[in-house]
Amino acid sequence: IYSSKGNHFIGLEFVNRSLDLFKANADSIGVANCYITFGHIYRRLKNVKIELDFHLKALNLFTTRNDKERLAVALHNVGESFF
Repeated sequence: IYSSKGNHFIGLEFVNRSLDLFKANADSIGVANCYITFGHIYRRLKNVKIELDFHLKALNLFTTRNDKERLAVALHNVGESFF
């Protein structure tokens, strides 16, 4: 929400906090969803290299877990990054 309102720094801070919690609980789905959020924030910041990196990390985790629904989301985001 912060990032969508233009406060990207606070948005990144809260996603980093969430990422730490998901990593501490070995929740790879939560981690991958944080990566997607990071990708969207960096898209807003027009940093395609970092945006793509985060979307590819999410894609890798969803592929490993064979989570087809979230895999489709990750593939869509990677496609948008390349576009």
